[in-house]
Amino acid sequence: MYVTEAAIILLLLMLYLLFPRFISLKTTTFIVLGFITLFILASLTIPGYNQAFVLFTLAIVPAYLFFFLGTRTGIKWNTVVILLLILTTLNAYTAWITPVFTAELLMQTTIAYIALSYFYYMLEKERNRYEEELSVALKNKEVLLKEVHHRAKNNLQIIMGLLESQAFRTKGAACKKILISQRYRLQAMSLIHESLSYSTTYEKVDMSQYIKGIANNIQKYTHHTIVLDLEPCVLGMSDAMNLGLFLNEAISNASEHAYAKEVKGRIEVSLKYREEQCVLRIKDFGRGFDTNRSSHSLGLVLMEDISNFFNEGNMMIDFEEGTEIVFSFTQKKNT
Repeated sequence: MYVTEAAIILLLLMLYLLFPRFISLKTTTFIVLGFITLFILASLTIPGYNQAFVLFTLAIVPAYLFFFLGTRTGIKWNTVVILLLILTTLNAYTAWITPVFTAELLMQTTIAYIALSYFYYMLEKERNRYEEELSVALKNKEVLLKEVHHRAKNNLQIIMGLLESQAFRTKGAACKKILISQRYRLQAMSLIHESLSYSTTYEKVDMSQYIKGIANNIQKYTHHTIVLDLEPCVLGMSDAMNLGLFLNEAISNASEHAYAKEVKGRIEVSLKYREEQCVLRIKDFGRGFDTNRSSHSLGLVLMEDISNFFNEGNMMIDFEEGTEIVFSFTQKKNT
């Protein structure tokens, strides 16, 4: 028996080494369970084997069968095992092959095996039912979250339409500027709901796609060129929305104040991610702005307030060769 086990183990190792791509997990499960079942049943009739260990192992065979093979395949396989146990019991009565155990013990073992098989079957069936219920609940949650983000996006778009309509009717330049800037901010918030409504996670935001959406939206309303250099980065919804608002303010300020009206300028936006450290950089090559006049502007105050919401958030502004805004923060571990 030991020689046979060693030979089978060596055969399996050779198969894995020679044909690793052709042996799937399901095939491996069938092979291993098949050999275990045959060894146990053979040990009931072959003398000189550890019989007590065999009886103990036999009790957990149905658990393996139903867990790894599922209820349907487990029933078929388990039926074969029960039939073989019945044949082993009949052999003990007829003595075709010299029995190791008495017929009474084998009969009790068979009855106990059938009872355990039914218990494991009901247990696995109940577990599958719970899994199906959880799967349905998860799908319902996904549909609900998708609908929430879709409606939030639609509501924000309605508000943006109202602001744009009001800005079109307003004659005052200052008032029109305020309304348009508010529309940009709402657009940045709407984009995140739009991306989440088509996403599969509903909690994580691909910042590369999100920033592209914000930049493309501002590009429609400015003649300056916005150049993007983005690395893959995923943030939670809260951090993503705050970073989007920060970026919206920075690009809007650069497109409005960095260059003269007749000049077609360049605005660079980069996002780098290194070991949970995110660095957002917005750079223009224009005339900059007067810090004394702009220190209390709504855009700059909003960016400073947003930076306080981030973990280790830090904003720096450099005025050499234009204006460069660098905002860095550490990504939270739970996002």
